[in-house]
Amino acid sequence: MTIPTVFIGIDERHLVAGMVLISSLIRRQSRPTAIVPLFRTQLGIERVGLTGFTYARYLVPQLMNYEGRALFLDSDMIALDDICRLFDTPPEGSVHVVTEQPRFEWPSLMLFNCAECKQLTEEVVLKGKPQDFSWASCVTPLPARWNVCVGHTWHEQPAVIHYTSGIPWFPELRNCDYAEEWWNEYHAMSLSVSWMELMGQSVHVPYVEKLLQEKREPNGFMDGKNDQD
Repeated sequence: MTIPTVFIGIDERHLVAGMVLISSLIRRQSRPTAIVPLFRTQLGIERVGLTGFTYARYLVPQLMNYEGRALFLDSDMIALDDICRLFDTPPEGSVHVVTEQPRFEWPSLMLFNCAECKQLTEEVVLKGKPQDFSWASCVTPLPARWNVCVGHTWHEQPAVIHYTSGIPWFPELRNCDYAEEWWNEYHAMSLSVSWMELMGQSVHVPYVEKLLQEKREPNGFMDGKNDQD
C-alpha cells in the first residue's frame, strides 16, 4: 500500500493553525498518511514571503526525490473530507490545483506529480518566480470544493476550507464565513477523555494515587504552594 504524503506549510509564529489542520486531516483520512510539517528554518532556506513557507512549498517535489505524488497544504485550512481521495485522482501533468480560485491562491493546495516537476529546481525556488507555474508542463484543475477560499468563494459541501485572510482564532476574523466549522475543528483537536478513562488500567495508577493522597499536583506544587516555601 502506498502511503500518501501530505506536506503542510507551518509558520513558526502561528502553530495553532497547523495543529487544527492536522487534527482535521487525521480524523477523516481513510488510510495511513505521512503528514510532514514544512518549516523553512529546518530546510535552511532564507527566502521568505508573507509566511515562512511562501517559497518553501515549491521544494516538495525535490524533497520527494522527484518521485511519486505529494500534496501541499497551507496551514490555515481545515479538511472536512478524506484527503486521501485526492490521491485517487488520475495523475495528469505536473500539478493539480483548484483553478477556479484567484490565481494567487493556486499554490495554497497543490497535488504534485513529482516526476513531472524536475524543472522546479532549488534555484528556481530560491531565485526565480515559482508562483508563475512556468515549470509545469500542465496544470490540471481540481474540483472547486477542494480549496474553498473564505472571502472569495462559497461551496455548500466544502472538502477543504482555506481561511486565506486568517483563521477565526484572530478576533478580527471571528465572524468570517465558515467560522463555526473552524471552531468545531479546534474543539475536536482539544478534546480529551478523563485521566481515569484513558489511564485507569495502566501501571501508572499507584503513582497518581500517591500524588492524590499527598494533595500534590504533578508539576511539583502542593496545595498551591511550592515545596520550598
